[in-house]
Amino acid sequence: MTGEQDVLRTSRLVLRPFREEDAEPVSRLLDNYEFYSNTVNIPFPYTLEDAVAFISSRREVYLRGKAVAWAVTEAEGGTLVGCISLDLDRDACSAEMGYWIGIPWWNRGYCTEAAAAVLGYAFAKLGANLVEASHFASNQASGRVMRAAGMRMDAVLRQRVCKDGEFIDLVVYSVTAAEFGRSEDYYRVEPD
Repeated sequence: MTGEQDVLRTSRLVLRPFREEDAEPVSRLLDNYEFYSNTVNIPFPYTLEDAVAFISSRREVYLRGKAVAWAVTEAEGGTLVGCISLDLDRDACSAEMGYWIGIPWWNRGYCTEAAAAVLGYAFAKLGANLVEASHFASNQASGRVMRAAGMRMDAVLRQRVCKDGEFIDLVVYSVTAAEFGRSEDYYRVEPD
């Protein structure tokens, strides 16, 4: 991908590229055992250095066409509440979506709103034919987000992840461009 990353706006959120000043709120929000226990890649404790490394890597992977990550912020006030991303497989015309929302903003529908916008963007702007996402079987809230955003469950991959010596089932969801419908109904692109 070339040029600047698009900013997406929904009714309540702005999804924008990460900035250096996001490191502190990202580290504060993710330094919680709950995120570690429900994800493959988020360490605990989650330090400021972890956040700086994550944010600084986002621009490079974007420019290489490998992934795009957005800081999820409230449209009113600009508070950073989470992250949503797509890992891209251009050869397969597919992407894998991942996300997290800070605990103070759970149960507000923010994650579903952001996921629907990113799915729409993946199909309309990035040319994806399929987007998939997965969650630990114990993390039913993440499955509800995927279903509410228009995805359907494909499989349960038994004991797919080993975390802290425990084997964990992974539940996989997906949606195709044809199944998703009118992508432009979920977001609009605007300048940062």
